[in-house]
Amino acid sequence: MTDESAVENTVEAPMDVDQIAAALPKIPDWHAETLHIAEGDLDFVTIGEGVEVKVLQVDVKQGLWVVFNRFQPGAKISPHYHSGQVFAVTLQGRWFYKESPEAVNGPGSYLYEPAGSRHTLMIPEDQDGPTIVWFAIYGCNVQLDEAGDLDMIVDAQTMLNGYRMLCDMQGSSSAKTIVVGE
Repeated sequence: MTDESAVENTVEAPMDVDQIAAALPKIPDWHAETLHIAEGDLDFVTIGEGVEVKVLQVDVKQGLWVVFNRFQPGAKISPHYHSGQVFAVTLQGRWFYKESPEAVNGPGSYLYEPAGSRHTLMIPEDQDGPTIVWFAIYGCNVQLDEAGDLDMIVDAQTMLNGYRMLCDMQGSSSAKTIVVGE
């Protein structure tokens, strides 16, 4: 037979907020700064007919490159696929894939591309002004020619090197591009 009064005496009072905070694991104090790129801190550079890029961030070890692309009406990116995932947010204008013209991306739309999906990016010829899209790309962009043969491969380091070179050529700076792992 148990003594009920003994059980009652073992019940602890609830902890107050300070006790709970003291019991939790401590968050490291890394003194890490956030990094900010204002609209005018980096310039677009031309990488193809009607196609410009602004490289915001590159993480070489993760194979990640984050860019803004600006496409002029009628611009086209040849068939390609990515070795990793791609995330896209359209800020202005419209675009679609030749292989799925019914899925038009417009301002505020979000697109996810699984690794290996093959597509041809198209900008409508009849729209007013450029299309601007934010892309986060993991892995390589494998560019194909119209026959489906390998044209070139672009990865995070290649994109960063090309962006730096083109910025230098046009007299602008790539110093604000966030670079990790180089």
